[in-house]
Parts: sequence; structure tokens; C-alpha cells
Amino acid sequence: MLVYKYLIHVKITEFIKKHPSISPFLQLSADTLFYINHKFYKRRYSSEAVLIISLHKLGDTIFTIPAINYFISNSNKKITILCFEESKVLYDLEFIEEDRIDYLIVPKDYLRWEGRLVFQKGKNNLLGKEKFGTIIDLTGTILSASVLFRTQADKIVGINDIYFRKIYDNHLPIRNGSHLMDIYFDSISLTTPLKNISKFKMFKPSFRTDDPILIHPLAGWKEKEWGLKKFIELAELLSEYHPIKIVLPKSGIAKDILFDGLSNPVKIVVTNTLNELISEIKNSSVLISNDSGPIHIASLLGKATFTIYGPTNPIMHIPNGSHHSYIQKKLSCAPRPENKYCFADAGRNGCPSNECMQQLKISEVFNTIILFLHKLKII
Repeated sequence: MLVYKYLIHVKITEFIKKHPSISPFLQLSADTLFYINHKFYKRRYSSEAVLIISLHKLGDTIFTIPAINYFISNSNKKITILCFEESKVLYDLEFIEEDRIDYLIVPKDYLRWEGRLVFQKGKNNLLGKEKFGTIIDLTGTILSASVLFRTQADKIVGINDIYFRKIYDNHLPIRNGSHLMDIYFDSISLTTPLKNISKFKMFKPSFRTDDPILIHPLAGWKEKEWGLKKFIELAELLSEYHPIKIVLPKSGIAKDILFDGLSNPVKIVVTNTLNELISEIKNSSVLISNDSGPIHIASLLGKATFTIYGPTNPIMHIPNGSHHSYIQKKLSCAPRPENKYCFADAGRNGCPSNECMQQLKISEVFNTIILFLHKLKII
């Protein structure tokens, strides 16, 4: 079990880059361990029920919806989605009337991060007494691998790092350079042939041109943020053309900071819950933000979006459709087409100055947005 603990508790890809000579041994060890474990725990159930593992934050949760929709349309089986509570809120926006879908909610204290390590809290199996004929992994990380390691099912399929391939009956490595939606379709392809999937990839536009423009100035981490002061100035400029709101979580930024120098036409809205944020987005025409979860919530709700990208790759993240646009300062350190993030792991691994965001001028963003708003006939 020492090899297992090592594989689960170390970020494998980083270790292999530093010690490439150990890769064949590590792969053999992982394959042997996971193969034996999988065969030992494998059980055949008569159940036709399907479990989908989707342990994601907001944006990636929404990227899984087209793949899940496709599976629903090509299957008559009962489906359970294993996810976090906030993900269920988003899934309910799409699947609330689908009576074949149920949920298993992962408790906040069941899986926790300690730096880069994953721990399972408690000894109880996360799935309890539930029995599934098929499990589809739409997560593809060390997190889902740790859940699957001692999970029993007739068939387990999904995407993940190559070192976890023997946990699955059918496995595909996570491909580079593709939109994240396509990566989740890869998992579905292991159970259901893919045909005419393009119509599932775009959420139907649904916005009124006279509704206000919403600005969300935050992101998952600081290096993805263009900057609060820049967003405030942008809001001031845009307010001369259309009603503007700035939306922030209660724990985000002190309101008195925003009020300094902010003109009356720009309204500040503070949300306390995810549902309150969703309500604000529903009543907007366009959402302007960094690469963040709210952009994809807006896409799911049919709203137009404008995204400011820096250390992340728009090819892999931008919502589909002509009512979505973006801007990115192209620098030599920008993410390569085949990479999700820049060389500094989207700024989290020692970016010295965050130049991709710092060099992007307010005038550049403003002029690009104005052209986009004209195209949408909002101004």
C-alpha cells in the first residue's frame, strides 16, 4: 500500500518532470496495483443505474452539462450525479425537470485539500449502499481516482491521468489543446457513440438588449484578475452607453472601497449566495468578467459574455456561440494552444509580474467591448 499512498499523495506529473527516469517503474507499479485492486473489488450488479462523478468547481461543472445532456438523450437509464452542493445548484438549472436524475452530495469535510494532498475523511464509503452498473468519471483528477479506488461497479469508464488508467475498465487520457467540453465528451464516448454533438455544445441565447450589463471583477485566484480599479473605470465609461451593475460576493471586497470615486449610474450589488448571483445574472444582458465561474453560469443561462483572459487559454475555456467574445494580451509567456494554462500554472507557480493582465489597457478593453455591444445591438 506504500506505492498507492505515494501515488495518491504526490502530484505525479510534477514529480515525473523532475525525475523522468523513474517513469517506467512508476507506471508499472501503478498499473499493477490498480489492476489488482480493481479486479479484487470489482462486482457485477444487475443494476442498470449509472453514476456520473463530477467533482468540479463552478466553471467545469457547466462544461460537463453538454456531455451529460447527450448521455441523457441517448439512454433511458436512471442517473445519479456525485458532486458538490454548489454543482447541484447549477445542474438544477438544466436538469430540474429530468426525473431520471438523482444526486449524491459530497460533504464538505469528506474530501479536503492539504496543500497538494488528498485525504478521505472517515472510513465510510462515499457511495454508501448504492449499487451502480456503470460509473462514468467526468472529473479526471486525483480526486476522482481516490473515490474510485475502492468503488465497486460492473463497469468503470472515464478520463484521467495515464497513471490511473487501471482503475478503469475503459480509460482515455486527458487530451491537450481541446475545449474542456470536448474532454468530457470523451468520457461519454466510452459508453455511448458520439454523433452530431455540436448542437449540444452551445446553450441557447436568451437575453434582452435593454437589461443591464453586469460586471464581475473577481476570479478563482488573483493572477486571473484584471484588477478592481480597472473594472471600476471600465464601468464608469460603459455607464455612458448602457446601465451597469457591479456584482460582488459579500466576502469579496469592502463596499466603501468601491464607492470611492464611483459615479451614481453604476450600481453595486452584493450577493450572499450562489442563487443570488444566478438571479442577478438572469436579469442581465451581458456579463463582463475575468475567466471565472460566473462567465460560464451566464453562458448556461443564455446571456452574452465578454471575458478578459490572461494566464489561461481561451481556446479551451470560452463559451461557444457568436454572443460570446473575449480579449487577451498576447505575450511570449501566454498559454500555448495545446496548454490549458501558461508556464506558471496560470500564475499560481511563481509568475513574477502578471504582465498579461498588467499590460492590458482600459482603453483596449473598452474599445473591444463597445464593438461587441454594437454587434449584439445592445448599444
